[in-house]
Amino acid sequence: MFTFLYKDALKGWLPNTLTLFGMLCIPFIVHFQEKEMYAYSTTLFGVAWSMDYFDGKAARAFGQSSHTGAFLDPLADKVFTISFLLYYWKEVYAIISVPIISIGLALTMLRVYKILYGKKMGETPNIMASISGKLKTNIEKIGISVLMLIPLLKSFYGIDMDVSIITANSILGTSLLFALFSLTHQVRQV
Repeated sequence: MFTFLYKDALKGWLPNTLTLFGMLCIPFIVHFQEKEMYAYSTTLFGVAWSMDYFDGKAARAFGQSSHTGAFLDPLADKVFTISFLLYYWKEVYAIISVPIISIGLALTMLRVYKILYGKKMGETPNIMASISGKLKTNIEKIGISVLMLIPLLKSFYGIDMDVSIITANSILGTSLLFALFSLTHQVRQV
């Protein structure tokens, strides 16, 4: 089993590396936010977000799609989203953050189940993210971007912090609808 995982991970070395690089950006983004170095944190956030786009492009362009990548990419998205929802815990309404985190964990556990059950049955399960899952992830990142930009929106444009928080929560609330569609899609495939 470990030989298969090793070979599969090597097959998708470039996209998997891009995915891991995006995840490794998280602590640096948080550090820059804490130090009020918003230009750095925003730039690095954009780089990490673009890694999420380019990992899939690289996998398809170079024929490096792998089961490891199919699992790792959505997992990285969950780690990214959950990390920032926890970081912005005071700003994000619990009625939005708790379901997003719970659905994210449920989707990951469902993918693990599908992999283990598929191996047991001698099948290759479909664990790829659905369109609704990809939309959900990008909408979440837009909401998180608004949270990150609150200090800049206030100082440069005079936008009240409460308005920015309500906007971010509205965007994240919209992503919650897509999270439910994504969960439904994955459950139907079991």
